[in-house]
Amino acid sequence: MSEFIIIAGGTSSGKTTFAFKLKELLEERALIISQDNYYKDLPDKSEEELKVYNFDLPSSFDHDIMIKDIEKLMTGEEVEEVEYDFQTHRRILTGKKIKPADFIILEGIYALQYKELNKIAKLKIFIDLEDDLRLIRRLNRDVMERGMDLQTIVAQYLSTVKPMHDRFIKDTIKNADLIINTEYDMEKKIELINRMLN
Repeated sequence: MSEFIIIAGGTSSGKTTFAFKLKELLEERALIISQDNYYKDLPDKSEEELKVYNFDLPSSFDHDIMIKDIEKLMTGEEVEEVEYDFQTHRRILTGKKIKPADFIILEGIYALQYKELNKIAKLKIFIDLEDDLRLIRRLNRDVMERGMDLQTIVAQYLSTVKPMHDRFIKDTIKNADLIINTEYDMEKKIELINRMLN
């Protein structure tokens, strides 16, 4: 049976970067699952509706499907690969199969929220980074990778991202075994985790 690792934290805190750093150490023994790929489909929303849609509510994710996929992988079953297109707001089945690995890493803003996943995790990590640094990183990412304009990003951050972080996400830090600041101690914590897992 696979070992399960959770990496959670606020938007643009460095969750994905940390997950891939960890995968570099574990090599082909590790598989990363991104919670972002389990956003719900929104094909019927207009462009104006999408500008004000709250993507940071827990209910914006199809967590039932995500949990089932992880449970299947944990028991050695393959699952269909899914990707979320942030420009069309559709969840897409790629036609590829994801094969189980020795270590399954789930990364996402709400990854530490699910009791059923917390129970089976070997290691639970919360990436804790200052709000201003996360905002700067999010601005860069959403402009460069998601084709969003600056005004929309800032409005979304102030109206939904920050309030939902304060209301729902930052409290999940209490479920973590390890708290990491990716600006200051990422390399040391990667070494520590490597020793723990090997």
